[in-house]
Amino acid sequence: MKIKSIKRVKKSQLRYDLQTGTGNFFASGILSHNSSLSRNYIHARSLDSQNHPSRNWLKALHGKIKHELPDNFIICGENCFAEHSIHYDNLPTYFFVFNIWEKGRRLQWDDMVEYCNMLELQTVPVLWRGIWNEEKIKELANTLDPKTQEGFVIQVTRAIVASEWKKCSTKYVRKGHVQTDDKLWMLKPVVPNGLAKTPETTSFLGREIG
Repeated sequence: MKIKSIKRVKKSQLRYDLQTGTGNFFASGILSHNSSLSRNYIHARSLDSQNHPSRNWLKALHGKIKHELPDNFIICGENCFAEHSIHYDNLPTYFFVFNIWEKGRRLQWDDMVEYCNMLELQTVPVLWRGIWNEEKIKELANTLDPKTQEGFVIQVTRAIVASEWKKCSTKYVRKGHVQTDDKLWMLKPVVPNGLAKTPETTSFLGREIG
């Protein structure tokens, strides 16, 4: 099945041939500001990303956990400290892990969850998990609330190597995904998103998880 066949992503320039016979899939529901953490460094989407006030919270978190990270681990997640296109007002944390890499190999999802639990890190919320089902993915896309959700990411749950990435992961975003003015958000004053008072009981996506 081709991810391009899903409604509202037919114009995508990239074509993903997801490997439907090799395991389960999950869809995660938060998109914001990609960041990577390892034992010796932290950076945003690119290795040469410059300092920005919106990254200070994540730098402090990195300082607390970096000595617990193996030398060959890279933790990738969404830094949600600053408002981008959507303002969140009840996040359980500002950092959500979606991948952990070890020597060019992304760990399987359940192992990532276990590591995050040990490090007291939050994984991205899982909207659905199961054998590939195009109708279920369409349902997630058609019921997405554009006021509170930017989109979702679909990945295989098994471990993969870096060369498989384009065949094992894809992203769906709402129509008119970027809904800010022409000024880049990084050039504006930082507006922090809000944290929930009781994060363990809050669904910040405004929908049932699972």
